[in-house]
Amino acid sequence: MQLFWFNGTLILVTLLPVSILAYGSTVESIIDSTLEDAPEYLTANAEKFHVNSVKSLVRSCPFSFYETLLNGEVTYTIDICINATRLIILPPNSIAKKVDIGKTKLDISIQVRKAPHPNVTLELSAPVFDDAYVYIGSWPIGAGLFKNLIISQAKTMLEGELRSFISALG
Repeated sequence: MQLFWFNGTLILVTLLPVSILAYGSTVESIIDSTLEDAPEYLTANAEKFHVNSVKSLVRSCPFSFYETLLNGEVTYTIDICINATRLIILPPNSIAKKVDIGKTKLDISIQVRKAPHPNVTLELSAPVFDDAYVYIGSWPIGAGLFKNLIISQAKTMLEGELRSFISALG
């Protein structure tokens, strides 16, 4: 239930261009609050998200939301940048024991096509990827060579979670 609540909050905040002015909250302040609580949530649910620990997650660029209509199809586009520090990932089914990323900036763009069977597309890039190591056994290897593979696997996992969540909303 906790997972559904967290994902539900995140999707509602990102899909609805809502500003709750009566209470002094904005979409950005709600996202910032969610990101502040996310490290504890991610580590508490390590089995699902494969995150062993994360020191901090913060929004590093303005949140943007666009709705476009093209050939009768509505597409929602959400863009956000997130900085993460001391991110330790425990990869599933891998030779690597863990991936330790000192600092990273994730640029995330989500497109959701409104249809009877919604289509979700996620673009994920990491323009900043510093102090990153892949541990094979107890041996650290610079993760620069594995950056594209790490980002690709993260993109696949996040895209799957978004599809599942949107399907559950019906």
